[in-house]
Amino acid sequence: MLGTCKKVTISKDDTVILDGAGDKKEIEERCEQICLVERLAKLSGGVAMFKIGGASEAKVSEKKDKVTDALTATKAAVEEGIVPGGGVALLYAAKEFDKLPTTNFDQKIGVQIIQNALKAGSNMGLLLRGLKREDIQRGQVCGFICARKFTCSQYVL
Repeated sequence: MLGTCKKVTISKDDTVILDGAGDKKEIEERCEQICLVERLAKLSGGVAMFKIGGASEAKVSEKKDKVTDALTATKAAVEEGIVPGGGVALLYAAKEFDKLPTTNFDQKIGVQIIQNALKAGSNMGLLLRGLKREDIQRGQVCGFICARKFTCSQYVL
């Protein structure tokens, strides 16, 4: 029980409680709990409104089509199970190559090449330039210095 009151007026949209007596902290906690339940219901209810605008009707129609495609893809992913992002899938694929049986040296080299290519994203592409993530620091510029110009390949944030 949250407390007592002398008069309650209930309308379609509002509830007014007059001369309420009770622990304010408990009442506030209950109100927050109700708000969280309402938010959860709104989020899980699947109802959303998208306001799409554009410079012309053609632009608005194009944006609507993109939103519809994104929603369809999201619904399909939720129904069928969500696949990890592309980078994670590549790392999982690289691990599967460890289990691949190789019968000769050429096959082993081929598997290593594919594994290195699949893992290149985990090293931010620096593996392709002969650098490893452990060898660089945040804010470091990785590039090639030539007598005529400096070419920057990567900037590590």
